[in-house]
Amino acid sequence: MTARTRAEPLNDEGATVRHPALHLTGGAGHGCDEAQYAANRAAMPPEPRPIPNGRQFLTVHEIRSERIIHPYRPPGHVNLDEIFERPVTLSTERLLLRPVREDDAPALFAIRSDPLVTEQYGQEPYRSMDETARWIRSALDGLSRRESMTWALTLGNDDITIGECCLWNFGQGHRCAEIGYELHPTYWRQGLMTEALSSVLAYGFDEMGLHRIEAAPLASNAASRGLLLRLGFRHEGTLRQRIPFRGRFEDQLYYGLLRSDRSRLAVIRPSTAPSGNRPTGRWR
Repeated sequence: MTARTRAEPLNDEGATVRHPALHLTGGAGHGCDEAQYAANRAAMPPEPRPIPNGRQFLTVHEIRSERIIHPYRPPGHVNLDEIFERPVTLSTERLLLRPVREDDAPALFAIRSDPLVTEQYGQEPYRSMDETARWIRSALDGLSRRESMTWALTLGNDDITIGECCLWNFGQGHRCAEIGYELHPTYWRQGLMTEALSSVLAYGFDEMGLHRIEAAPLASNAASRGLLLRLGFRHEGTLRQRIPFRGRFEDQLYYGLLRSDRSRLAVIRPSTAPSGNRPTGRWR
């Protein structure tokens, strides 16, 4: 049995706008025989044509006189409810990226209390474990509010957190996001962050349906600039003297990567990754 698909909007009260008849030139019980009805159906376009109404679409499947109504899903639609309610674990050759947990506080405090790390994104180091615990709770709250998704970076099968990265600062419709990242200094210059972010970028574009991913490191962070360029990002602008930090003003750079840019994305093998000094980016 064939079915026609078309879209039907909601009214201001959120109820379906019902039309007296949904057919081309008739149908069973509408003044034409079965042969004409079948011919009419064959002439119907196979793809849905949703009608915007400022709120949402409904898709209406007609099977003779019956209508099956459900939310319209365009090709490539992403179920954001499932993505944010069931955050995934990502794996690379050497790393496991799992959702951040409250018991990551000691390991993350070791990172965020190190001035070599935090000065790269213009913040003072944490002074207590409570600050780290609050940051983790904020990250978990951001996940529940669909505002961020944060992963802890662990080495292989060892569930020891050596860094973290996130997608956050989502744009309208969750089609754009900013990427943030930081790594314990012990693991700098090993290509680990290139490996981790390659996985996150693939997830963002392929699974979350992002169109654009951005990054905004300080101009003084040469390693972060190099990392983003190796991953295919383009430098799109400089905000001069935007970030006040320790009595001076730092320039902030903006980088962007589009879904269509991915053919330029170069995943560097760890053994050939250029050395960098501080693989940390802008953080919330």
